[in-house]
Amino acid sequence: MEFRLRDRARMTKDMDFAACPDGEPLLDGPAVRERLIDGLAVDEDGDGFLFQVSPPFDLNADTAGRGGWRYSVEARLAGRTFATIRIDVVARGEEIVLTERLPLPNTLGFAGTPPRDIEAVDRRQHFAEKLHAFTRDYGDRPNTRVKDLVDLVLLIESGLLPDTFVVDAVRHVFAVRATHEVPDRLPEPPPSWIHTYPETAGGLTETPARLDAAFDLVRGFWCTASGNGEIEQKQNG
Repeated sequence: MEFRLRDRARMTKDMDFAACPDGEPLLDGPAVRERLIDGLAVDEDGDGFLFQVSPPFDLNADTAGRGGWRYSVEARLAGRTFATIRIDVVARGEEIVLTERLPLPNTLGFAGTPPRDIEAVDRRQHFAEKLHAFTRDYGDRPNTRVKDLVDLVLLIESGLLPDTFVVDAVRHVFAVRATHEVPDRLPEPPPSWIHTYPETAGGLTETPARLDAAFDLVRGFWCTASGNGEIEQKQNG
């Protein structure tokens, strides 16, 4: 989200990577670490950065039952630590069907470093993943995924169209994760979000940072995309 929306996205402390094995044997933490090391060893721009990748830390299974790994990556320049980031990697080859290229901010352009882009999850795929997390029943645990509602609003405001491509992406993600059915109507968010949503969305969304305004936007978008908007109008009429 930060690469796509820049200053309007929520600030995060880590980067999420998806490993797509493409028919190779199942990846494990050490194998992914070797891939990270090999990729970071290539200095295409000659900037002199060196990277150290920590051993993997096993993550709990995600909503589709897939485990993952966390790595700490230290960037060093001229013998000193320049920055340290956290990278989470999950094997998701069967889930991701839509990607796009996003330009990276070129903070070293003044030094002659050329602009770069990355392959990222397509915004329709991103919407589908966020909608799945937002609508999932967490059992005895309360749904605290207020950030997903914020991200859904931001994706809609970024120009996402309520078309069949969005619906196809949603159906695919729900089918792969197989935790619950695609909803015809979105469930009401927990009442506690009345306070937490404004705190999370404040200063980010064009839509007023109120829970009712955000939910109305997302619900209307999904009704239009899924074809339920016309049905609701007839019922209300």
